[in-house]
Amino acid sequence: KSMEEPLRDLETAGIISSLKFNPTTGSCFISFTYNNRAVRDCLSTAGNILEAYVWHEAEKTGYFDSLQANFSFHWKNSGVSNELDVILTHGLTTLVCSCKTAKFNKEHLYEIADLSRRFSVNSKPVIIYSSDKAVENGKISDTTDAVRERAREMGIYLIDRDIIDGNLGEELRRIAEDRPE
Repeated sequence: KSMEEPLRDLETAGIISSLKFNPTTGSCFISFTYNNRAVRDCLSTAGNILEAYVWHEAEKTGYFDSLQANFSFHWKNSGVSNELDVILTHGLTTLVCSCKTAKFNKEHLYEIADLSRRFSVNSKPVIIYSSDKAVENGKISDTTDAVRERAREMGIYLIDRDIIDGNLGEELRRIAEDRPE
């Protein structure tokens, strides 16, 4: 149900066509046609879909001054390049968002903390994840508790799939405004 509005927006923008929703008991069947191969390649990658959804939900709030997705850059005098999934700015506050559709681990925390620190003076690192699994000590864990605890210690905001399915845009705004949960 949460995908209906973004998909209708994609259809209105001419990115997809022949959009159909066929609700069944307990689920919904969705069908549409990609308008070209580039659109299909972009939208058929789970990470790209989550990034587009985060951008869309943030844009709907009307709060952010600047919204960027898939921001790639190369470090000067280095062969290293990075990509920031979604960057949201309001005034002097910047949310540096990393979107994870698969299990994530503590290494993702260190990466987003470092990139956020380097990117802006008043930036806030945010990880948005849609999985209920994490990697702990090289093994898949059915809980994200250890990674969540480490994120809290590092000052990284985590948004899980319950918030993604709820009011994601308002949660991003809450983080930017530094309002308590």
